[in-house]
Amino acid sequence: MKELTGYESEQLVAGTISLGEDVIHDDDSDDVRNAVEDALDRRREFDIQYRIRTANGELRRIREPAHGVYDGGEVVAIEGYIWDPDSSRPTTLWTDEESNSRSKAGPPTE
Repeated sequence: MKELTGYESEQLVAGTISLGEDVIHDDDSDDVRNAVEDALDRRREFDIQYRIRTANGELRRIREPAHGVYDGGEVVAIEGYIWDPDSSRPTTLWTDEESNSRSKAGPPTE
């Protein structure tokens, strides 16, 4: 994660840095949130591309194929990759364990 975003994975998991509020480019955040929420509501995988601002201020385009993990009707995690689509392979496998939102490691839901 650090290689791609400049942030440690622990910062995102702990909520010190929010992917949705601190990293995803402001112009893309609503579209990302809507695409993720729609896919989760439909219990479908998603594969989206958007811009991020790295820890050192660099603007970067990333790709995120992922899917929800459900317990009953509730999303309990989002599993997938966040990677640079210009590289030859995904650089980071991550799991976003959550209660009812992606506020710690992804776009806020509300």
